[in-house]
Amino acid sequence: MEYFNVYNAEYVKLCKSPYVKRQIRLCILDHYENVIYSVTNDVEDTNGSVSIEYQQGVRRTCSLTMRDIDNQYFPSENSPFWILRKFKIYAGLYSPRGDIYWFSQGVFFCQEPQLNEHELSIKGVDKFGIFTEALNTNINQGTILIKNNSSAYHAVLELLQEDLGNGLVTDPIEPYIDNMFYTKNLPYDITINEGGHRGDILKEIATCFCADIFYDNEGHLVITKQIDEDYRNYAPQWIFSNGSCELLSLNTDFNYTDVVNMVTVWGSDENGQIYRYTEKNDYPSSPIRVSLIGSKPCEPIESAMCYNYTRCRDYAAYEIRKQALLATNVSIQSTFLPHLNVNQIIKVEENDINIDLNNTFIVQGLTIPLSSGEMQINCCNATYLEDNYETSSCIANTSLIMVSDEDFVYYIDGNEEAHAIFYRGTETNIIIPKTLGGKALRYIESTAFTWSNVTEVQIPSTVISIG
Repeated sequence: MEYFNVYNAEYVKLCKSPYVKRQIRLCILDHYENVIYSVTNDVEDTNGSVSIEYQQGVRRTCSLTMRDIDNQYFPSENSPFWILRKFKIYAGLYSPRGDIYWFSQGVFFCQEPQLNEHELSIKGVDKFGIFTEALNTNINQGTILIKNNSSAYHAVLELLQEDLGNGLVTDPIEPYIDNMFYTKNLPYDITINEGGHRGDILKEIATCFCADIFYDNEGHLVITKQIDEDYRNYAPQWIFSNGSCELLSLNTDFNYTDVVNMVTVWGSDENGQIYRYTEKNDYPSSPIRVSLIGSKPCEPIESAMCYNYTRCRDYAAYEIRKQALLATNVSIQSTFLPHLNVNQIIKVEENDINIDLNNTFIVQGLTIPLSSGEMQINCCNATYLEDNYETSSCIANTSLIMVSDEDFVYYIDGNEEAHAIFYRGTETNIIIPKTLGGKALRYIESTAFTWSNVTEVQIPSTVISIG
């Protein structure tokens, strides 16, 4: 029996076995990503890999070779490996019972096919490549302006549904967009000049809401909120237990030169008012905290997102967290674990390695071999994030006062999450509590401080949406 993207006890047992048989399947797709046919025998002895990087836009690339005895794959307009033709890669493990566990590794556009006698070499880029220089399509023929207060959701849909010029839409597959973005409007104009790419627009839309944008392993465009302090509350996708055969090696690199523990961001609003915010890394568990090694600032970052103090603060907090995670790079070589993905948690519990036990790591990059060979996992240490950290480096040195839920009008939604509607207290420099009515505060509405005299506010890490 074949299982697709199924993680169960038998699959875990297979991964922990010292002897596993892997299998690769390549599915040829039509424009609507229906499977035309599958290839297994011709990629049985392939050389190649799938690389996944945690970044905005293009995350997945691949390279592989395949046998082409009858020239059926020869690049031409009738070939599956032609301009803007798509294919999907599955990596699998055989079980002794004859079952196979397949895990999809992404939907790719073909790049730079090369035929050498009876062997075809292919490079591929995930579907975000159609919006970038990777495939050199969707190039702006003039300046594109998406105006302030436009619907972010509809702006994304319009880009996906643009005609390629041959009567086909750019991406006919339904995107996966967090519900919280359905009602979001752009907070400022987004302008992309002639010669730019549509991907620049998509990434800017996501970035202005502190969201990730990428194509997942099934070929869906995903826009979702970025994970930050919640990492250590996520279940690990794999635990390398003490003495396990899956962990082959672990190396840690320390880059002292590029360490940053202080970030200043700035921007301006439509009236030219300049806003500036500085955030410091003083996580008690961080080895690069200011109180330990002193200040190591980066160059001030200008961003269109910094059009008010709240946005400055949010962006500075995001940047300082990113720098805290990048302080160390952990490189792991492992056996074949095709279910792994980036921006997820793994744990290492290994007595023979010179790290703290039960270390929690965030996967930043993966190289999945499509033939024999070890997997390469690049991680950073989630231990350096402090659970109860609050952004607190404000522009003015004023005393902040913790207020209570009685100072807010709020409501609890169907998901048992609190929304702050407006502040009715009298303090002007405040710390907002993490809970209102005993429920986690997740949303601060745009009216929250409309009728108040608040000049400075510290927002808890539980909040995922403001405005």
